[in-house]
Amino acid sequence: MVGLVLFIVLIAGSFHEIQIQALLQPKLVVSPPVITETDTVTLDCQCPPDAFQCFFYTEGGETKISSCQKTLSGSELLLMAGQSSPAEVKVRCFYAVSSGDTHPPSPHSEISSITIHRPPTSTPVTSTKDMMMWTLRALAVTAVFAVTVGFISLGLTLLCPTRRSGTEKPKRQEPQYEQWDIYHQYDTISEEPPASAPNKTVYSTLQPI
Repeated sequence: MVGLVLFIVLIAGSFHEIQIQALLQPKLVVSPPVITETDTVTLDCQCPPDAFQCFFYTEGGETKISSCQKTLSGSELLLMAGQSSPAEVKVRCFYAVSSGDTHPPSPHSEISSITIHRPPTSTPVTSTKDMMMWTLRALAVTAVFAVTVGFISLGLTLLCPTRRSGTEKPKRQEPQYEQWDIYHQYDTISEEPPASAPNKTVYSTLQPI
């Protein structure tokens, strides 16, 4: 009895292996093969029409069950593979067919590599329309400034002569004198001291008694 059970198991296993070998190997096509984290890539597991489900997996990563054509972003692929950019993610696929109560898997496809780069640093891009708007605004501001300065200059030019004419005093006419000859008499003071008067000394002769 035990031998009969073993024989049935062997027969079933052999039949399962024959079914697997009869299934064609799928071909995995990735497009595009080089992306960034924000870009998307399409995984196309090309298989026979009787396949009802496909499986995608990465080396050392998880397996995703989906339709035979799957679109993933670069970030999703990195998460699926457990890697970080920049990286090369290697993907394979296989499919399953419905055969009664069983779903035998197909042989696995060859490896397809997807290179994922970091997204480039974004720089602000000014459109032509924005440039024209900024130029027009700058011209308008310049024109207003020039007109304002012109009005101020004109007002100052008109105001200054008016103030001068209103506050200007008549010039004082100096009296005109005839050309007279003016003579001045000066006293000369001598710097020498006056001559001293001679001392008039009277001498008397005393006669002895």
